[in-house]
Amino acid sequence: MKILLFLFMAVSTGITTLSAQQLKADYSVPATKINVVVLQLSGNSVVQASGNEEVRVKSSLFARGKVWGWKFPADRPPLEIMHHISGDTLYISTPGQFHPAVVGISTYSESLDNMISIPSEKKLIIHGSENLSIEDNFCLVEQSGSGTVSLAVSMTEVNNLKCKSRVRLSIDGKMRSGEYELNGKGFEQYQLNADVIKVNFK
Repeated sequence: MKILLFLFMAVSTGITTLSAQQLKADYSVPATKINVVVLQLSGNSVVQASGNEEVRVKSSLFARGKVWGWKFPADRPPLEIMHHISGDTLYISTPGQFHPAVVGISTYSESLDNMISIPSEKKLIIHGSENLSIEDNFCLVEQSGSGTVSLAVSMTEVNNLKCKSRVRLSIDGKMRSGEYELNGKGFEQYQLNADVIKVNFK
């Protein structure tokens, strides 16, 4: 009975969030002295080749729903893209999703999207992201810890492609077993390790 009374008080006197909220963050840096880019990603992410010597990251968050009661912390942390450079390596972390503790009733949810543009000659090390799409060729990509990875590249540019999938693997629309390797005559290398991997050759 005391618990029900407490919840009623929380719902009737608590804080209610806006039903919809959109936040954006943007980061860019010249890439002339950078050879390696390490990405720690969240949400849904698209990685594509930039048309200039610049690394750029755009993050967009759309929040929906309400909280009737109290949430801790009360306010969402600022949407920030964390970054630092060490030697010739640039480290970037996209914003994480907000999961407040709630006393009361909550319908709150977030959708986070990241767009990353990087010169194609840079080496990429990618961690995380629920859904990751790599839409261009790069000299080297090492990816791990993602839910779903989609890769679209030119086969003639590939030297080595290794895929290791825990759930499902598709190569040009054909289902494969959990592992796949391709050796070609190009100069690019790709290592993909995810739950679901989809590779399409241009």
